[in-house]
Order: sequence, then structure tokens, then C-alpha cells
Amino acid sequence: MVKAEAELNELDAITGDGDCGSTVRAGAEAVLSVIENEMRSPSGMLFRIANVLEDKMGGSSGSLLSLLFTAFAADIKINNEQIDHLDLTRGLGAGIRAMMEVGRASRGDRTMLDALIPAHEALETSNKDTAVENAARAAEEGAQLTKTLTAKAGRASYCKDRNTSHAPDAGAVMISHVFAAMAN
Repeated sequence: MVKAEAELNELDAITGDGDCGSTVRAGAEAVLSVIENEMRSPSGMLFRIANVLEDKMGGSSGSLLSLLFTAFAADIKINNEQIDHLDLTRGLGAGIRAMMEVGRASRGDRTMLDALIPAHEALETSNKDTAVENAARAAEEGAQLTKTLTAKAGRASYCKDRNTSHAPDAGAVMISHVFAAMAN
């Protein structure tokens, strides 16, 4: 994610304020520090990730990703800290639903959800051996599909006429990079 800073800033400058890559880098560095430190429970780690995304990443993306990880953590916690493929998929789904409810966005609105939802669907329909690779492919396809969409949510919806190059949504591309990194 750190390496994607320039690409994401460039994409974000087309229909946003041009800082997506910088905020993602700050968030990624903070998440790495959480992962490197020992946590007592899976939900504890996810709650800590939510906190650092809100604190270090900032902006609407930081808030929405914090919300995703908070709902994800709560789901894992109430399900006895289980973290197998199905539990992680269910927890991610809880996070996506929370993002959609609070952010009032959905698939097709040209947001990070356009990569997140297909990745989640791939996780749901794949076996554990191919799930992450299939999710990465689905996230990339979803991100690329945003080239053809008109922004209906987020800052880009106020600047939708600026996307004359038909570039993909920076948030969706960020999500595709996350899943690609997990697949590698």
C-alpha cells in the first residue's frame, strides 16, 4: 500500500483532492505497526486497526475503513474469536454493511464498495484454498469497472464532470491493491 501512494494520489486528483495515496500510506504504516505487535485476540487486533485507521488515516476513507474494521471486530468477538475462512468472510460482510448504512453508498456508486463487494462475494463463493486469489481478481475487476460509472457518493460526486479520462476510482483501486497484497 505504501508503494501505491503516487498512483492513488494521481487518481484521486482527477475527481477528488489528490490525497488518497498519502492518507492510505499513513493508514497502512499504522496498520503494519498494529500487526507487528502481539494482540490478545483477533477482535482486539481488528479493533486496534479500526482505531489507528481513524486516527492516522483521517478523511472519509479513514472513517469508513475504521467503521468496517469496527463492525468486523465486533462480529468476530461475538462469534467466540473464530477466524477461519467463513468467519472472516462473515465479519467482512458485517463491515461492508456498516459502511453502506453509515456512508449511504452502495455498489455502482463509484466508491471503494465497487471493489469491496465483489471481493466479498468471491470470498463467499470460493473454497478456502482459492478464496483470496479470487477476491483479489474480483476487487481488480470491480475497481476497473468504476471507470465507466458516474460518482453518486463521496467527494467525487461533487466533481463527477472532471473524470473525462475515465480513470478508476482511487478508493476502489486502493481496495484492489489490498486484496492483491493478501493474495501474494
